[in-house]
Amino acid sequence: MAVFIDTQLWVYAKKYPIRKDFQDQTGFDNAEQRFELSFGFLRDQVKTGTIAMTYHQLSEIYHALGFHGRKLPHDHVFAYCTQLLRAEFMNWFACPQDILEEALRESRASGIHVWDYLCILPLIKDVTVLYTCDAHFQHESFKKYGVPIENPIQRWETL
Repeated sequence: MAVFIDTQLWVYAKKYPIRKDFQDQTGFDNAEQRFELSFGFLRDQVKTGTIAMTYHQLSEIYHALGFHGRKLPHDHVFAYCTQLLRAEFMNWFACPQDILEEALRESRASGIHVWDYLCILPLIKDVTVLYTCDAHFQHESFKKYGVPIENPIQRWETL
């Protein structure tokens, strides 16, 4: 069995914060702590286990690293995502039409954007835990699948 690691944890682990991007020291300190916790957590998961990911989620990671916020160089982001695609510790999942339709229904019913559902529904039966810091995952529409939801950085955020 594998674990799911949500997109934002990958992004936090890859983008070290820059002090000038924050209005105050507290904001920077919080971002630095998110980086350190995410980086250490992800490093440990890569060393010890199998990670399940959808192709949709890899697209989210690519976009978040190369096009959102402080942008990392595109060549670097491309190489990183390509490494993930080829990594032995990764299990990949596609999103068939029936799962897409379920994600749309869940999104409509919950008011939570469809992207979160597209990340987990294709792999939900093949993971032992969902790791995330996204407060949306505390909603009953995620809990009903019976997979434990844990936050490795201990701070829930609305993303």
